[in-house]
Amino acid sequence: MNRKIGLYKKLYSFSIAIVSLFFLSCDFIPGFASRLDTPQELEVSSVTSDSAVVSWSAVKNAVYYDVMWQRKNEEVWQNEITISTSIQLNDLYYSQEYTVQVAAMPENDSQKYVISEYAKTNFTTLEDIPPQGQLARPNNIQAVFNEDESAITISWDAVAEATYYDIDIEGYETYMPGVVFKTRKTVAASKTQLIYTDKMSGTRIIIKVAARNSDFSDSCRWSKEVCLDKLALTH
Repeated sequence: MNRKIGLYKKLYSFSIAIVSLFFLSCDFIPGFASRLDTPQELEVSSVTSDSAVVSWSAVKNAVYYDVMWQRKNEEVWQNEITISTSIQLNDLYYSQEYTVQVAAMPENDSQKYVISEYAKTNFTTLEDIPPQGQLARPNNIQAVFNEDESAITISWDAVAEATYYDIDIEGYETYMPGVVFKTRKTVAASKTQLIYTDKMSGTRIIIKVAARNSDFSDSCRWSKEVCLDKLALTH
């Protein structure tokens, strides 16, 4: 009887050893997915007044990369998914500090791996230097609806040597091509805010601002566009 018990113990120990060796030879243990490595060598290069190139080293077993960027003191992050190890960020504000972070991502249905930690770095865009005879682009454009979406408060930073500002407001339907509403408002250079209360159409409103002076020409440089999506069912 004791010999049988001893034999069973040996067989049990041998089985445990075989199973352990099997799992050690695998990349993961079922139920315990591995976290992908954090992207290394995160760098920002080719920085201009409105763009920058972000690059990083490839991560083993990563299929995609999640790139997120945010202007200082803003709450909303912008992001883009890419299979490459570099990406160009466009339509940035000039002379502004940004934070960019990158994470490695596995296949969507992966049971072996989960998204990595984010690698993070900061950079500052260059000053906007306008061509000779032109004014700087208005910077730091802000636009918000009031509670019932019947009015929009639009603001921007002052531009040196401007004598007035033009504000273009366009409306679009989300799933329809073409502009359904368009207007232009003008304010004096002493003002850097407009409260728009006139009728507007469309579910998406696009706003941009230009600084003008007496030498204005059609080659004027417009600001970065701001997009507002209406939440109300009626518009």
